[in-house]
Amino acid sequence: MTSFGRGRLVSELYTKPTDRHLYLHKDSSHTESTKKAIPYGLGVRLKRIYSEETDYKKHRLDQRATTEARIYWPIC
Repeated sequence: MTSFGRGRLVSELYTKPTDRHLYLHKDSSHTESTKKAIPYGLGVRLKRIYSEETDYKKHRLDQRATTEARIYWPIC
């Protein structure tokens, strides 16, 4: 979602209220590189979307909780 604030465009992530954040489970039979790439890719996605550092840090913590709930490694 993009809005105008502080004299410039500000972007942030939009998720549907029905989004359950169900990503590939760590115990699946996919390769380790695939499983490790998921939390990293989610972190990169957040970094690209958020234009404000404080918003990014807040949502990074939310994303970390989501990935740890699915037994992934934490986002660095």
